[in-house]
Formats: sequence, C-alpha cells, structure tokens
Amino acid sequence: MPRYYFYVEEGGAPGKGDSADLANLDAARKESVQFASDMLAEIDGEVFNKDWGVRVTNGDGLTLYEITVVATVAPAAMATRRDDQ
Repeated sequence: MPRYYFYVEEGGAPGKGDSADLANLDAARKESVQFASDMLAEIDGEVFNKDWGVRVTNGDGLTLYEITVVATVAPAAMATRRDDQ
C-alpha cells in the first residue's frame, strides 16, 4: 500500500504534517478532505485573512492534491465589529 503525506501550509510554508498508508489515489483524496476539515476545526476560526491550505504528496514528494482555503472578513462584518465595541 502506498504512503501519502498530508501537510498544512500557512503563508506558503509547510507546517504540521501527517502520513497514511492508503489503498489508492481516491482514498488519499478523501483523506485530504478529512485532514483539512480536522485542521480547520483545530484552528477555531483563526483562518481569516491568512493564506492556508493542505497539500498531499506521494512518497516521491510529488504534489497530488491541494486544498486552498480563502476566508476573508467582509466589510459588513467589520462595520458590525466597530458598532459592537
């Protein structure tokens, strides 16, 4: 069974990583979504205004999948924040 590597990237720099032996590319793709979901849950909303994503590679270091998260604070939320203070 091939080994796949999952990395969180923030600001273009690799961060926390994990690996798993999975049956095939489809299993690695599904695991990448779960991995991204778990990482989003861990950061508890601190994803806004950051360059964040998950990269999946094989044992040769070739990128197979990338998930990019783009989260911005909309102007309406910023105005509401000012009103709340």
